[in-house]
Amino acid sequence: MPNFTVDQAQRLAIFTGNVPPAKNDMFFLVMGETGSGKSTFVSRCTGKDVAVSDSLKSHTASLGIYDFEVDGRRIYLIDTPGFNDTNRSDSETLEAIATYLGASYSHNVRIHGIIVLHSINENRMAGSDLRNIKIFKDICGFDGINSYANLIIATTMWPATPPENEKIILNRREEHLRSIENILDGATMTRHNENGFRDNIAEAQSAQRIVEQLIEKTKERLPEPLLLQRELIDDMKSLADTTAGSGIDAELYKIRKEHERQLQDLREQLNQQLARENGKHANELRESKEEAESKFQRAIDDKIALQKSMYDMHEDQEKFWKDKIGSMREEFQKRLEEKEQDLLEMEESVRQIRRDRARQLQGDQSDQELMQMEDNLGLAQGQLVQTRRLYEGFSQDPSNQQYAMGNPMLNPPSALVVGMAVDVTAASSGMCSLM
Repeated sequence: MPNFTVDQAQRLAIFTGNVPPAKNDMFFLVMGETGSGKSTFVSRCTGKDVAVSDSLKSHTASLGIYDFEVDGRRIYLIDTPGFNDTNRSDSETLEAIATYLGASYSHNVRIHGIIVLHSINENRMAGSDLRNIKIFKDICGFDGINSYANLIIATTMWPATPPENEKIILNRREEHLRSIENILDGATMTRHNENGFRDNIAEAQSAQRIVEQLIEKTKERLPEPLLLQRELIDDMKSLADTTAGSGIDAELYKIRKEHERQLQDLREQLNQQLARENGKHANELRESKEEAESKFQRAIDDKIALQKSMYDMHEDQEKFWKDKIGSMREEFQKRLEEKEQDLLEMEESVRQIRRDRARQLQGDQSDQELMQMEDNLGLAQGQLVQTRRLYEGFSQDPSNQQYAMGNPMLNPPSALVVGMAVDVTAASSGMCSLM
């Protein structure tokens, strides 16, 4: 069972506004391509374990929320999924981000700043960098002089002692990124852990320094709500109709057209080989054709996914948590029944010892055994009573007044979804006590 704790669920509730944050709390997005070091950055900065398989990510399509304190102020870092991921399409990534950004905005939770991480070791074409920056810009939608003052581009993965020729290459990449930085008016560029030493303390100090820079910038200028948030909630647009979604949709159109062309070429080649009775080459072409068809269908599915509204995304999350709570309820009930049987056996053992003691005139050892068994029995009875209460609360219909839903279009995801998330984690804790 994933280590999804009550603490993590409560951070989710605070970020989405279902639990009001403190007045001086701050929320910073940590963005960047997959492999840029986002999770490590967040882990070093907050001192929390941000293992992908054990975090909130597995429950919220790779969104992680972690906190730490700076000068009495609670800082929340939102570890977002990366674009250009081989295992997840950009439309799925945008949906994951949009679902919870929409929820936070609907509850008046402000994003105070953004940290965009970029691995200096990435040797990519300028077009790829520009595309990712365009996605970030489309999500933010800030306009005006110094409008991106609350955004920091931090380069990561600096080597400790690079040879001179590698230094020249790395400096050129950094200069290239500085040219991109100018696209985001007012953004700051910095190096994270530029000495390259793999030292947890040094990395933590570097990450916290970057966050402290953003805190100071926010004191000078509170950023506007993100364009993606305003489009989803205020304008009630579907993902495809948002600026960020439109950009990704345009890329999907190019991909679909390319796959269509490849499929047509493969069909023609396959027909030619079949006509020539070249079975071996025909089988190879069939495999290529099946792969191209799969990619083409994936591009179509991604386009369909972009048609979702905030209401649709809310329903998806609600279904996820309901399914999760159903499977955990079954497991919880099984564990509870096992413990109840253990308690019955323990009670029978105590009764047997009492009967034996009644037949004895002396028996200090039996007295000690009886006292120990009665102590254990008392503990087991108390734990079982507590766990039964937890199970009864957990098993209540989640549509009751405790999770009264508003209009999910205007209030997503409702307290139902986050309430179920907290219930799942409470159940996990209860189940751990039963194991």
